[in-house]
Amino acid sequence: MRGSTAEQAASLCVVFEGALVWSIHKGGEDILTYREGRYIIPAVQPDVDKYADLGKLVGFGQNFGIPDGMDRLAEVIRRVASVCRHGTSMIFMEKRGIAAEIDNRLARYRRAFKVTPFSLAEAGEDVLQGITAIDGAVVSDLNGDCHAIGVIVDGQMVVEGDYGRGARYNSIKNYITGYKVSHPKEICFAVVMSEDGMINVIL
Repeated sequence: MRGSTAEQAASLCVVFEGALVWSIHKGGEDILTYREGRYIIPAVQPDVDKYADLGKLVGFGQNFGIPDGMDRLAEVIRRVASVCRHGTSMIFMEKRGIAAEIDNRLARYRRAFKVTPFSLAEAGEDVLQGITAIDGAVVSDLNGDCHAIGVIVDGQMVVEGDYGRGARYNSIKNYITGYKVSHPKEICFAVVMSEDGMINVIL
């Protein structure tokens, strides 16, 4: 177990943290990490802006005439990412899309837990940690209000998978791509947060 007495006592320790994620530690210090197709050596790792991909939201918001709205959502995403311990995914869509997808389909077939909408910007850190610890995506409207948690996305395969990325990224990318094909005039995008804090925006 990560942080256990056994790990601290071992001269060299390999820790398996999940699908496509493992790391090597010595004296409790990370030496090498493998995560979804990438090898990371902390000692030589350059400083990386984990939030750089959020820059995509600026142009995306301008295309729909809501740049200020994207700025607010970027802040919500940063806040959730700052307390998310194990990675998660977030789907943002218009309320009409949420009604069709969550109310009429996914929650109805027990593929999502519908919740009374609440502001992700104002929720306590314990709440954010709780909802992101549950398997599945968090679904929010474009105001940053959460409508569903533990969402299992589905849909016909419409985009080729990436073996270098995990199931979370591939399933969300396929879902967003399929949704936009069937709803080309609606706003919908997703954010995938890896355990190492990196953020990928899927438009």
